[in-house]
Amino acid sequence: MWSHDVVANSIGLAGDLKLGQYLKVRFISFGNIGSRCSRCFGKIPPRAMFLSQIWGTIIGMFKNRLCLIFVRLTLSIARVLCKLWCVKWGARSQFQS
Repeated sequence: MWSHDVVANSIGLAGDLKLGQYLKVRFISFGNIGSRCSRCFGKIPPRAMFLSQIWGTIIGMFKNRLCLIFVRLTLSIARVLCKLWCVKWGARSQFQS
């Protein structure tokens, strides 16, 4: 299960890296702000693309961890509220501990 996720993510990163190398990006030249030139387009350097993928992966890891903590916290609060409500009103609990 875990090794499949790692392989799938690395294949996705490699595919994105290859796609990024084929893309052409328009660079902003501050010297000629209003001019249109054909030299303003260029390819994304592979090193910059790889570093942006690494940063995106690290930021995504922290975002996913924070979402997991939020969901666990929400579920624990819901269990406590359900137990308090069940004790007060004499109903059966939906969360079985």
